[in-house]
Amino acid sequence: MSRTAATVFEEIPQGNYIEQVISCEGLFVVLYNFKPFQLRHFKPMIGIKNYGRTAFVNSAHAYRLAERLNKETNTLSFTVENLIGE
Repeated sequence: MSRTAATVFEEIPQGNYIEQVISCEGLFVVLYNFKPFQLRHFKPMIGIKNYGRTAFVNSAHAYRLAERLNKETNTLSFTVENLIGE
């Protein structure tokens, strides 16, 4: 399946590059037991916490994350919901 052509709403010059505001197909959120959650990566040796994304504008990223989390935890508790869009 090929990616659809992006619709550019606005272009903003930023020095030597241009930021483009483009349309998306929706907002896809990965849910745990049908509830939102935060994904945190903790490195105890150095005490750093990083937070991962659980909301995406591309459905493939959301489904890939849910599939990976379900596989790692050996459950089917992680699902994807399209909040905005078709």
